Amino acid sequence: MQRIVRYALIDLLNRTAAVKEVSAGQFGCWSLHFEEMRFLWELDPEAVAFSTGPLTGTGVPGSGAMVWSCLRRGAVHHAAAEGRFGAALRCAGIDMLFITGSSPQPLRLRICQGEITFENPVGNASSLLAVRRFEDAALLTVSRESVTEDRCFVIAGEYIAQRLLNKGICAVIAEGDGAIPLADSRRFTPLCVELWQEAIRSRNLPQSGRSRPVRFLSAGCPVSPEAPASSPFDGGGDPVFAALGVAWNKTGFSASKPKQRLAQLLTACLGEPCTPEELTALSKHLKALERRNLTRGTV
Repeated sequence: MQRIVRYALIDLLNRTAAVKEVSAGQFGCWSLHFEEMRFLWELDPEAVAFSTGPLTGTGVPGSGAMVWSCLRRGAVHHAAAEGRFGAALRCAGIDMLFITGSSPQPLRLRICQGEITFENPVGNASSLLAVRRFEDAALLTVSRESVTEDRCFVIAGEYIAQRLLNKGICAVIAEGDGAIPLADSRRFTPLCVELWQEAIRSRNLPQSGRSRPVRFLSAGCPVSPEAPASSPFDGGGDPVFAALGVAWNKTGFSASKPKQRLAQLLTACLGEPCTPEELTALSKHLKALERRNLTRGTV
């Protein structure tokens, strides 16, 4: 499961940004937090990362999955979320944000067509609609209580919001007209349709509302938009699914051979064979990484 990840390294103090491509190997963006980017966590313990998976935004049930990450007591913790910001970020040409440093003045980040710009915020949250360049831009606003998508949906709670405010970020815009890559769309599409049909038959589709965006309905997703408010990672669900871009409930519609279904989707998406055994290995890998202290070894 080789995957090329485009990540944006953002330095708020110097207002610089660099977009780089790395091969994430079979374990996707989560490994980057501990391997290629370990030195960044050591330089800035207050850094915040935002990750998508290869299935984020592809149209699979629950493909609004995305992950916030931050350092706590020496170890990286994760807060799962769902919405459309991850998909918008990928359409803008970026798979992952790594935010370091702090700005002395409040600023607004814009990610557009693979480029990062730093803007002085003008007006209130409503004025974001006037400055978007694409009609379907995803807009994040940061308050003391939460990070809100499109002024309606909470995608991070107080813990992440405070980290971003301390860094000077008050808003983020992600927009672009790029396509989310699919290696084998002919194989991927019927798999996606089959999953939606199964979700409909099981009547496990939540109603859309202020707690969930309509564009990426999550079938049986246990992730609460308020979950990150009490702790960095309190969302529940299988971390393997969240790491790869889908928010699936262990006992929801996907209970019928979920790892086999996920392996089939990844094979079609990435164009390389993926097996349930690889996903089992990934699960063990993630658990080991969450026990690793970046300064003192295993916690």
